Amino acid sequence: EKALETAPDNTMAMNNLAWLLATCPKDNLRNGSRAVELAERICDVTNYQTPTFLNTLAAAYAEAGRFTEAVETAARALTLTKLQNGSAAQIKQSQLYLERYKAGRPFRYRP
Repeated sequence: EKALETAPDNTMAMNNLAWLLATCPKDNLRNGSRAVELAERICDVTNYQTPTFLNTLAAAYAEAGRFTEAVETAARALTLTKLQNGSAAQIKQSQLYLERYKAGRPFRYRP
């Protein structure tokens, strides 16, 4: 939040905060609605063309219980990852996110 106070258009700071708010394993730190707000803003700015940001938006939608949107967004991220010649690891990770959301489960980051 402090980084966004000083640089409100910093997409990486927005993405990192949205990801934390959507996927943190600690319940008291997650905030799906704020994560969606930030991730939608990033995706708007980047014309929904950055797979990393789309994966964050999908995770935010899932945390907010919006699984239909999470699935659609994760599928788009996977397609773009393939089209942009993403690595095998990136493709596999995107597929895992998509399967979770199809099963109605949000993603929880495990360090």
